[in-house]
Amino acid sequence: MGSDRLFRIRRNHALALLWPWRDWRFTVNAPSFIQTYLEPSDAEPLELPAIQRDLALHMEAAWRANRGQLRWLQAAFRLAAMALVIEVVLWITALAQQS
Repeated sequence: MGSDRLFRIRRNHALALLWPWRDWRFTVNAPSFIQTYLEPSDAEPLELPAIQRDLALHMEAAWRANRGQLRWLQAAFRLAAMALVIEVVLWITALAQQS
């Protein structure tokens, strides 16, 4: 595998890592949080342990929704890092053979 091919692999994976993703799931929207937990129109505000429990459940759901994308990005990063290491070794070998 030539260094040009490894460079293209690294370039493509770096672009994939840096490309903005639109479908991430996040947990808290401030107006929604205030309306749901602190200032509900039909009930008293929730106690702190209940808020913490509910937010933990929302965070878990967001983590599960994002897990597939995170795994893909992690795999792309690992492949790009391995390509970089191999490319550096090839360059060092090529330079050593020239001298």
